[in-house]
Amino acid sequence: MAKKRKQTQPVTATSGGEPAVEAKLLTDLRGMIQRTRSGVAQAVNSAQVLLYWEIGRRIHKEILGQERAEYGEQIVSTVSRR
Repeated sequence: MAKKRKQTQPVTATSGGEPAVEAKLLTDLRGMIQRTRSGVAQAVNSAQVLLYWEIGRRIHKEILGQERAEYGEQIVSTVSRR
């Protein structure tokens, strides 16, 4: 689970151009970090979905002999009635 980030005050330009350059740099770096974090989270989520699908496929094939589990038939029947 991701940690909550502390709210930080944005850096603002005072006199001269240097603080504005630093503010833009910090904004750009934060954006890069956030985009990378989002990409990593998406990759992990995709990998988990594939893992769970593969686990289900193996159980279906090797344990159930490619037959539908009895409880699965009950679920489909119940859902279709509702």
